[in-house]
Amino acid sequence: MNEILNTVITLLPISFVSAIYIYAVVQLIKLGLNFLKYADMGTRVQSLLNTALNETSGERIKIIKFHMPKQTLDYIPYLFMSCQYEAFREGKEPAGHILSRIPIAPFIKFLEDLRDKYVILDPQNRDPIVSPIGYELVIAREESKTLCVMLKNSTYKPIGYISLNKHGGFSENDIEIMMKLSKELGSLLEFWDDTDCKAVKKFSFTPK
Repeated sequence: MNEILNTVITLLPISFVSAIYIYAVVQLIKLGLNFLKYADMGTRVQSLLNTALNETSGERIKIIKFHMPKQTLDYIPYLFMSCQYEAFREGKEPAGHILSRIPIAPFIKFLEDLRDKYVILDPQNRDPIVSPIGYELVIAREESKTLCVMLKNSTYKPIGYISLNKHGGFSENDIEIMMKLSKELGSLLEFWDDTDCKAVKKFSFTPK
């Protein structure tokens, strides 16, 4: 009996160290898988934005994500929104940093206008039906017209919106491309944990 007890006492520290080692290895594997998951998501987002920008002959596409959820019954239960991804043509400058941690509350009416449709913002020819403050989001310097479409997750909850900047007007084909893009991006960004929104802009690139 004493021999068994001594053996158990001898093996306990080894088992404890082994358990810690296995736990650490498992956690590292999980971190690695998460990194690969988000790296893959970023690559797919980049490809989708590149394709859409080329197909529409646009100047810039931005993904605006909502973050910092709040426990309310509001249609958009978030506190802030920030530009998380953008694609732009050669010669353009990044604009994502301008749209960082913008309070959502003042823009609720504009965002509700996006509920089930798209909105076109043209500062030179303002639509009286569109919430005036929405035009404040047409930021990027020489860019004049913006097509905005809501991003929704699998339960149709708004998680952000996408915007296309383009000189001239938007064709029906442009609108169809952006509506399709919003559905594809919604499924990709649904589980993205960006509560604290540390990184304002994940990717920017110039399509060929």
